[in-house]
Amino acid sequence: MTPDRHIERLPAAARKLLAVVTRQAYAGTLRSKPRGIATMPEVHEACGLDPDEMLPLVRSLVDSGLIEIRGEYPFEQLKLIDVPAECKISVNGVDLTLWDWPGDGPPVFFCHGTGLHSRCWDQVILQFGGHRALALDSRGHGRSSKPPSPYYWRTFGQDAAAVASALGLSGAIGVGHSMGAHALIVAAALHPEAFSALLLIDPVIRPQAAYIGPFKGAQFVAKRRNQWASPEEMFESFANRPPFASWDRQVLRDYCEYGLTPADGAYVLACPPVIESEIYENGPLPNADIYREIASIQVPVHVVRARPVRDPSDVLLGSPTTPDLASRFAHGTDLLLSQYSHFIPMEAPALTAKLVLDLIPG
Repeated sequence: MTPDRHIERLPAAARKLLAVVTRQAYAGTLRSKPRGIATMPEVHEACGLDPDEMLPLVRSLVDSGLIEIRGEYPFEQLKLIDVPAECKISVNGVDLTLWDWPGDGPPVFFCHGTGLHSRCWDQVILQFGGHRALALDSRGHGRSSKPPSPYYWRTFGQDAAAVASALGLSGAIGVGHSMGAHALIVAAALHPEAFSALLLIDPVIRPQAAYIGPFKGAQFVAKRRNQWASPEEMFESFANRPPFASWDRQVLRDYCEYGLTPADGAYVLACPPVIESEIYENGPLPNADIYREIASIQVPVHVVRARPVRDPSDVLLGSPTTPDLASRFAHGTDLLLSQYSHFIPMEAPALTAKLVLDLIPG
């Protein structure tokens, strides 16, 4: 679990500065420095404080164990210490990884899609620095454990509900993309007090009549290239290929950096292709039908849909969301973003952050 560094006890100005340092450390423009490090000049420029105002706030962050200072004036580097904090939570027989970004107000709880991972949300989270964010690696993905088959869709929601319960979440904003939105619906139905609102970004929720059996077209996913020399090689390979060509460049770098794990001197995908393929195959099974859960949810639910599928070759880019989904919720709204593909958070992290911020009170 997250170490208690009493972030809430810091002065408001220090918490705001921490948000600026975090954003510059992970989304700054200087490619010459490692991730997780911000330079004093770029932080000074971004926060607008003069040095005399900024220095005591920096010292308070150092004293709280959140950053350390390297180098000498005026080019000091501010290195974040466990921001975000990587936490391990054991639920339902698996060890799941959760990334905890410090901040104020109701937490925002993120669930990712199939084959992705929690750090794909970094560039969204950094847009609203200062709010606490919790991003979960689903089983079989990222740094979470990879148990044997089966990988049923309902299980991802049961895991998310168990994590929310373990964290004691109450009144959180739930944000899910693709399969993660499906999981979030199950979690909200199982643990309703955990969430005050849901943002479902192009959820994989098909018409109810479609849940009749496995998807037989997923075998090609199991043949994805699994071994890479480095995250940079993966980035260069994907940069101009669909669906990645339309992604924000830093989101793609995050996907590559955290989407690989070391193996025998090289790297392999953090979501093994055989697991990703099975998840796609199990998507239309009868046990993935969650219309009963949909009808039970009483909090506001905001459905965001991508453009429709144009032709059979477009199946992974067009929206998998049944157009009438919002009407199935007691308090649902619908937003069609026809200029984007299924990968809305990856293509438009700033817009995605705005949609989240609109749900945070105050």
